[in-house]
Amino acid sequence: MFNQLKEGLGWLKKEKSIELGQGLKLTIKRKENDDLFIGFKKDNLIVLDFNWFVPAGTKFRLSRKNDWSAVMPNHHGQKPEVLVGRFDEIKDLFNLLHEIGHVVDSTETEFIWSAIKANQKSRALDKANIYPESRLKAIKKEYEEVLLAERSAWLFAIRQAHLLELQYGFDLFKKNFSRTDAIVDYVNQYLKTYEQNYLGELRDFDIYSKEEMIELFSRLGQSEPEEANG
Repeated sequence: MFNQLKEGLGWLKKEKSIELGQGLKLTIKRKENDDLFIGFKKDNLIVLDFNWFVPAGTKFRLSRKNDWSAVMPNHHGQKPEVLVGRFDEIKDLFNLLHEIGHVVDSTETEFIWSAIKANQKSRALDKANIYPESRLKAIKKEYEEVLLAERSAWLFAIRQAHLLELQYGFDLFKKNFSRTDAIVDYVNQYLKTYEQNYLGELRDFDIYSKEEMIELFSRLGQSEPEEANG
């Protein structure tokens, strides 16, 4: 385990820079306690600090698993954090902006956690794994809340990336996405990982595709048609 953690942090010894053109660099610098500075530098001067985007007290930290995620604030004093995965190319800026999007719009947090807890409770009550409608509705609610939050964060990322391009004069979209709709494909690949989680939960209910899942959800709450009297 220790070796895995060490390897996970090993990509950033102290500081890493990615050239953006015209003397502009994206810089990731390791500070104390795995805190990070992430921003743009030009002529060794900071021209943008991504801390400017997030609520006061937010920490940027290295992920020990090389994955990207956001830690949301809660009533127990947890401060927001952006856990930074491996940063190899400028395209990874989208992942950073996506996680910042979650931290900036923390209003969804309560809805998501409420839906997750309700789904966990319904799963625990369904000991026979027969999928009563109450459980299916709980799965649907969690799926909708999570996907809404993910899409919102990706929309934030795309908008901010366009603004950064305009303000700092570097090319992010054309150099990294060969087609106009390639960014949509990029986002959908991430969304599919969440969809697969819910398909996995519905596998014992003989639901194997996104289309089948959406069709199932659309029928929930609809009463069965009554038989005609003879």
